[in-house]
Amino acid sequence: MYDSEKLSQIIRQIQKKNNLTNDKLGKILGVSGSYISQIKNLKRGVRPETIKKISETFNIPMEEFLYEKNIPSLSLGKTIRKLRRMKKLSPDELSDKTGITILEISQIERDILKPTEKQLQLISKALGIDVELIKNGNIIKEFEKVRTSLEKLGFSEEAIKAIMCFMEREL
Repeated sequence: MYDSEKLSQIIRQIQKKNNLTNDKLGKILGVSGSYISQIKNLKRGVRPETIKKISETFNIPMEEFLYEKNIPSLSLGKTIRKLRRMKKLSPDELSDKTGITILEISQIERDILKPTEKQLQLISKALGIDVELIKNGNIIKEFEKVRTSLEKLGFSEEAIKAIMCFMEREL
């Protein structure tokens, strides 16, 4: 997966080096100037074809846009939230499945409240994921590594989405 902060930095460098406004760069890339602004300000994601166009137009290797190999692990709360979303569960549904109040679920996911071991066991069971995978946060990191590898191998965004959806369902 691409690193949005790196991409923002690269776009700013391209603009400075080539004396390009957002509108001029947008025209070169086939997008609007406001889209360029949103990318630079981390307000919007980028389509793979736009990254490819930047790479080809300005002779920048695609690897420059990707996360470093050491993708940081997510916090426990963020890991739980991401896994809950991958399982297409609302906070209410997770609360119903675990008996943990919606307020506690919300606080756990925002890292305000550290879950007890019992709560982690209940969440693990509700999500159908081993508690140790949830605790160490590396499960999300591994998903990102797979996505990055697929991008490097040149898979289309559609194929990557299909593979990632399959992996999420099988999780």
